[in-house]
Amino acid sequence: MTMIHPTSEPIPHELRNAKGTNRIQINNNLTAVSLVILSLLLMSERLFIGVAAICQLALSIPLLATSSLAYAKSCYRNPEEYRKWDHFAWLTHSLGYLLILNSFTLILLRSPYHIVGWLFFSVNFLLHISYSVINVWCKPARITKTIVKMLIYTCIIVAGTIMPIEFGSV
Repeated sequence: MTMIHPTSEPIPHELRNAKGTNRIQINNNLTAVSLVILSLLLMSERLFIGVAAICQLALSIPLLATSSLAYAKSCYRNPEEYRKWDHFAWLTHSLGYLLILNSFTLILLRSPYHIVGWLFFSVNFLLHISYSVINVWCKPARITKTIVKMLIYTCIIVAGTIMPIEFGSV
């Protein structure tokens, strides 16, 4: 069975399954890392991380788990449902992943290695912009979608890192 992807290019069922399976593995790895780090941080009596970092790390776990479930559904649903599940899975994965990056930035900023925190933040932001530029360069028709995604990502990064820093909840 072949389906039509939002780009109007047919995607064979086998490719959908492979995509879903790969994304589920990525989400599961990120969830495991988040759980371990969150557990270690919460068990540490000498380390105060801050509400914003702990909250974002904790919220990443259900978002990534939900993304895995949505990608699993996208593997066997009909073409009309596939796009909805695939978009939902992408959204929850992206948000969960950004929350992990935000929380790591905040943790580094609270540590004696706060310079590394700013470096981590800067490299992530520059790589995100580079990724977007390459995406549009490869296919100029993607410009609107890429700009929208870049704005969403930027808003989440600002809300999750810059605002807690400015309002003192690092």
